[in-house]
Amino acid sequence: MKPNFTFSTSPFEVQVGGTTLPFQKITSSGQLIKVLTERAWGKSYGLSAAELKQGAFAGGAGGFSKLNATPRYQLGVPGVNTFSAIQRLTFKNGKFALNKHPKLIHGTGHGRNIPDVSGNADQDTGYAVYTSLSKTKGKHPHKAQASWMVAGGTSFVAPQMAAANAVMNSGLSTPIGFWNPQIYKFAQEADSPFNVLDSDTNNDNLYYTGQPGKLYNQATGLGTVNFEKLYGKFGGK
Repeated sequence: MKPNFTFSTSPFEVQVGGTTLPFQKITSSGQLIKVLTERAWGKSYGLSAAELKQGAFAGGAGGFSKLNATPRYQLGVPGVNTFSAIQRLTFKNGKFALNKHPKLIHGTGHGRNIPDVSGNADQDTGYAVYTSLSKTKGKHPHKAQASWMVAGGTSFVAPQMAAANAVMNSGLSTPIGFWNPQIYKFAQEADSPFNVLDSDTNNDNLYYTGQPGKLYNQATGLGTVNFEKLYGKFGGK
């Protein structure tokens, strides 16, 4: 049977997850939100009544592919094909709601484990974006309105990984090539270029969380990247 290498779970892609950087803010309702250390991106805190009513929660993805087997480069890496999870959400009346009594669970899985690496994706710690929007009412377009906004999502993180790859390649005599077999090897070495996010407290993507002591975690993969170290691992000086 021919494998189905769908874009989102292909073993030949570097899959990127999301994190939240340390920050604090006071919400419109007066609630103080503090994130003390970088964590998996999963917005279950500081939500407004409107957001809760809507039942839409932002967070990173992760888990196991049902279409593609666990690739060789992931086999044997501590944390691959096992997981810890917190049941943050329940689904009822056609939408998601916060579980008032979430439980920490553990289990095993199989298939391509995603993501591989992660980076800042939370809108609360996101990216300044300059937009020029043209609004249309009927057949009459309004004047374009330019403005700054803050946005987030793994759509911001993946291009950063591609850009970092290009920068590193520019300093090497031979191309880096396919990351994945190399980075999973690097992650198991003493001077790993990854910051592992393995805590199982305040570190979930609305389901998957960290596995203490494991190198791989389904919410954030191998973790965030120290590009200076990674460049050295790829042969840079």
